[in-house]
Amino acid sequence: MFRAKPWATAVCLAASLLLVSGCWNRGHRIQAPTALSYIDLNQILLQGISVNVPASYLGDLTRSFSVSPALPAGLTLDPSTGAITGAPADLLPPGTYTITARNAGGETQSVLTIAVNPQAPCGLTFLEEGIKYIGQISQVLNSPSFTCGFPGTPVDTWTIEPALPVGLTLDPVTGVISGVPTEVIPPTEFVIIATNVTGLAARSITIEVETPAPCDLAFSNPNTVEPPTVPSIPNLPSSACGAVAIYEITPTLPAGMSIDPSTGVISGTPSVETPEILYTITASNIYGEDSTEVTLRIAPVFEFTADDTDAFYDLTTGVGSFETRLFVEEGDRNATFPTPIIGLSMAFEHDPSLMTPVAVFPGVDLVSGTSPEFFEPLIQADAVTVGIIPSLDLLNLLVADARKEVVRVVYETEPAGLSGNAEGMQSPIHWGNPNALPPVQNEVGLSGTYSVLPVLIDSTVTLTPSTGE
Repeated sequence: MFRAKPWATAVCLAASLLLVSGCWNRGHRIQAPTALSYIDLNQILLQGISVNVPASYLGDLTRSFSVSPALPAGLTLDPSTGAITGAPADLLPPGTYTITARNAGGETQSVLTIAVNPQAPCGLTFLEEGIKYIGQISQVLNSPSFTCGFPGTPVDTWTIEPALPVGLTLDPVTGVISGVPTEVIPPTEFVIIATNVTGLAARSITIEVETPAPCDLAFSNPNTVEPPTVPSIPNLPSSACGAVAIYEITPTLPAGMSIDPSTGVISGTPSVETPEILYTITASNIYGEDSTEVTLRIAPVFEFTADDTDAFYDLTTGVGSFETRLFVEEGDRNATFPTPIIGLSMAFEHDPSLMTPVAVFPGVDLVSGTSPEFFEPLIQADAVTVGIIPSLDLLNLLVADARKEVVRVVYETEPAGLSGNAEGMQSPIHWGNPNALPPVQNEVGLSGTYSVLPVLIDSTVTLTPSTGE
């Protein structure tokens, strides 16, 4: 009987193990990575903006990733996953980068193109955004800045709409608005746009260019009555544009009055009375001039006024009635204040299509003491005149050291003009009666031979319908 040798058995067992091992290794061999790729092989990144670009591949687990040449500053390649992360620090034109993935079974590569562009301009502002310039004078240097985005973000082009006024320019490289404007324009909105390869930012600013010459010349009191022999109230000029070099007036002001050629202030102590005179004042500089007119009368100051009145009428019939009260008051700057008044002449007109005066009475300040010795009203179709002498013996004269009521007028509404008028209307009581022959002058008598013309201030009657409810 054949029996195996022990050493032979051992050899046989070893051979079997080698056979099994070889078969297993051939069935589980490590696969090299393939199809290495990224979401986009042409990566356009923005300076300062963080990214995370993952890698994808086929095959067994990859042990390492590498890149050549080195990625742009601020970006890193994860050696375990192949992901590209970070925030690029510098602007770069498109460049190619080879990424290699390796494991025990081999390696594969992918070629990426990476460019780093600037961020879009962000938060555009200007040093001056609502500004008024003086034509031919202002030196303009208006610089832009950005309140957000990456510091130093470049701008490729600067544009503006509409075109700047003549004399100002927008630097297409820096965006600075500069120059000396020579074209006069009203407040105008301009839109400035800063653009680069990535995007744009826009900003609106308002520019006004006014004439260097004086314009819109005006005075604080264009119609003045000043009492004689006392210092006048200074009449102050204003000009909306331009620096005035000199003021001139024509004709010559009354004795004691003058205009300051540097400031334009009209002032002084008038020594003589004058009628109302129209004066032309011219303000000028080397660029041009502007003129305006004022009136000035030198006389003791008295005012004729009337209360504004609310009047009601029946909506259906147009019938209604109301009273208007007339006053006189002396200016407290008169040299003889308070000055006794020996007589008044009053004339005032109305719209006869809306109202008719039916009665005229002395005012409360004429009857509170002694009734006037002469009070003579005359009612006309479109006006009323009144002559008043407080006292013939000059013992009970009127003193208008405050606003004194001297006349009370009762009016009735005109039905034909107001019946059915649901809107109501306003109508003036105007001093004077120019249609009378001859017209009656409004005057204040201060002696038997001396009278002055008062300052006349019109009033308004507001006519309102009433339904009776």
